[in-house]
Amino acid sequence: MTQRAKYLLGGTAAIAIALGLAVAVVIGNLGRLIKQGVEYYGSQATGTAVTIGAVEVSIFSGKGGLRDLAIANPEGFDSGAAFRIAAGDIAIDMATLTGDIVVVESLTVNAAHLTVEFQTPTRSNLGVIMDNLQRYAAAQPATEETAIKLIVKRFAFRNCELQVLYRDLGVEETIPIPDVVLSGIGRKSAGVTAAEASLQLLQPVIDQALAAARDEIVRRGRRKLGEKIKRAAEKIGNKIGRLFGGGDDGGDDGGG
Repeated sequence: MTQRAKYLLGGTAAIAIALGLAVAVVIGNLGRLIKQGVEYYGSQATGTAVTIGAVEVSIFSGKGGLRDLAIANPEGFDSGAAFRIAAGDIAIDMATLTGDIVVVESLTVNAAHLTVEFQTPTRSNLGVIMDNLQRYAAAQPATEETAIKLIVKRFAFRNCELQVLYRDLGVEETIPIPDVVLSGIGRKSAGVTAAEASLQLLQPVIDQALAAARDEIVRRGRRKLGEKIKRAAEKIGNKIGRLFGGGDDGGDDGGG
């Protein structure tokens, strides 16, 4: 082997070692990188503050979890966080981390708490967040060769609750949200950007929450209307009873 060949092999080995160390550093800090990415890009996409307590992912299995994720309310809403996720589970195909398409095997959210605050029948905090997400995803540049894409094989949003606030109508109730289970996000298009993935994951969740909230508001409205009709009918009945000599069961006149 010539001296030049030895130098080339030595240089190649050094580059390989350096790349290996770089990959190891990235994998070792994967949880921190995910946390930073979620907070930075999530805040840009939703138009409000997104924070996350911690993300931990095993470098061996790719399995881990997240804690204390919160999406604050947009400006003008005062009910606290729109989303609160105490804990979630994530599994990543670690072999895909060095490629252009990162595969998330599963993402599961359990027992999250959402708050929908209505200012008018057509304006709510979740609606504003959804509009912001759609605008952000639409404003992203066309597919770039250097962009990292995501595939989410399975997403589950289970056993979660929704606080419904519509103060003008006196509505303040907490109700369950139907489960949302999705599969194959980004599979048909050979991956999607983080913004597109967020939109595809959150849109059905927010749609379910808004539908459940509107059903609750309609139910409460009907119940209130029913109570008013019942009270009115009782008053009419009492007056008719007095007219024909019956007793005053309603006590409207305080006795005679």
